[in-house]
Amino acid sequence: MKIEPNPFKMKTLKKIGIALLVLVLLLIAGSFFLSSKSHVERSIVIKASDSLVFDKINNLKNFITWMPWAKKDPAIQMDFFGAEKGLGQGYTWRSDKSEVGNGKMTIVQSTPNTMVVMEMEFEGMGKSGATFTLNKEAEGSKITWALDSNGEGMPAMLTVPHKYMSLFMDKMVGPDFELGLNNLKAACEAN
Repeated sequence: MKIEPNPFKMKTLKKIGIALLVLVLLLIAGSFFLSSKSHVERSIVIKASDSLVFDKINNLKNFITWMPWAKKDPAIQMDFFGAEKGLGQGYTWRSDKSEVGNGKMTIVQSTPNTMVVMEMEFEGMGKSGATFTLNKEAEGSKITWALDSNGEGMPAMLTVPHKYMSLFMDKMVGPDFELGLNNLKAACEAN
């Protein structure tokens, strides 16, 4: 007994295939109009000296005590390298949790009690830069945490998804920044 292909099913599958192909092509074409840059920024005022706040950022061994991602994976593996603190200090991390991943962070600029700039390399995802800026205020120290990414070092096959992710970066990362800054505030104000 010979089974004949159902022409209706074949036409339906062909239409679905063409629709998916058109959708993919539209997404790729649409990405040419999107920026690959993203910027996330949050600030908080901490009732503590700028030197205390600076030390919690400029020394990555202190930094990991309040940043939110280390708490997402208690089994995270971190290895420190370079300077004891400040310019040149860094660490690598390895995590089995996809939201934490693997990577490397290095302090690339450190201006006492004013600014710390870090370069982050996410394994297989390219580089980003984090900037912590401190300003004196009547109530204490205002700290601004900013993340900037432009897709540098990202594999070509991730360029299009990265551009669409950039549209949602603030909503994805912003809550972690807020949590981290609140952790930092609690740690500084407890001293």
